[in-house]
Amino acid sequence: MREEYDPIEQVRRRLLESWKLSEDELKAIDSKVREIVNEAAEFATHDPEPDPSELYTDILL
Repeated sequence: MREEYDPIEQVRRRLLESWKLSEDELKAIDSKVREIVNEAAEFATHDPEPDPSELYTDILL
């Protein structure tokens, strides 16, 4: 069921079949994506909260 309905598995299969990527290329892509996500999570958890005065900055009312 997972292989049939999981969107990640569907994209993986398309990349292997239609785009003719190798397993090593997919692993490299996966590694880079994980690195980006980890950096974003690190930033989100360790960056200080913005000042409350910035709450409506760049918002059109």
